[in-house]
Amino acid sequence: MYTFKTAPGSRHITNALIRTYWTGGQSEYLELPVVGYASANAVNFHFKFRDNFSAGMSIGNQVIGGKKVIPNPYVNENGEYEQIEINLFNDRIKSVATDELARARLLPKTSLDQYNANEITFSKTYQRKKDAYEHHSFTVCFEIKSLEDDIIIGPAIAKDNPLWWSARLEQFVYVSSEKYNIGDKKIKGSKALNQNITISNGYVVVSFDNTDIQSWAIGDVDGNLYIACNRPSVRTIQFQRRKTL
Repeated sequence: MYTFKTAPGSRHITNALIRTYWTGGQSEYLELPVVGYASANAVNFHFKFRDNFSAGMSIGNQVIGGKKVIPNPYVNENGEYEQIEINLFNDRIKSVATDELARARLLPKTSLDQYNANEITFSKTYQRKKDAYEHHSFTVCFEIKSLEDDIIIGPAIAKDNPLWWSARLEQFVYVSSEKYNIGDKKIKGSKALNQNITISNGYVVVSFDNTDIQSWAIGDVDGNLYIACNRPSVRTIQFQRRKTL
């Protein structure tokens, strides 16, 4: 919902906190960097392990010729796992460490108590078997879909989504004598009179004084389309979060 209003500080996803499980054991918690990007009406987050055994190297003690590096396995002794726990978060939820440099040297190895678990953006455990030869990478996709034919989702709702992008563009209600179609990217018509956009408990509510119109939409100052409604009498749109991807 922060797509439609200013978020209190940066909330975009920057990292993945990972743990894998197999019969009789589990990996350490591992923190990996995430690449976020928008595609169509979806926001995607991609991360990968270093190779088919290790998530990456921690820096150990000084040895002759440099620093000792220690691999962080995400598999058992056979190079396998059966489940993977994926947590996506913004790195601001990490607690302040007594020695930040020492913590940085241990990465990607970490522990859950270093994070405010209540502020993890997304968390789910998947059944996903890995054999000894596979090198896994993952992309978690959040798609914004409409269940109503009269509600059209525009690509700006993903491109300007605060899950991956912290920039904010001012938004307005636009009204038009035309209807919107699936695939439209730009707003139609002109700015509505005495308009207002309100966000509350998963609902986007708009108000305006225009009459005799065919549609209304929310767009930014550049005319990019976020969402449109081809039923002018409907001024409230509900968003529901579904955990099944």
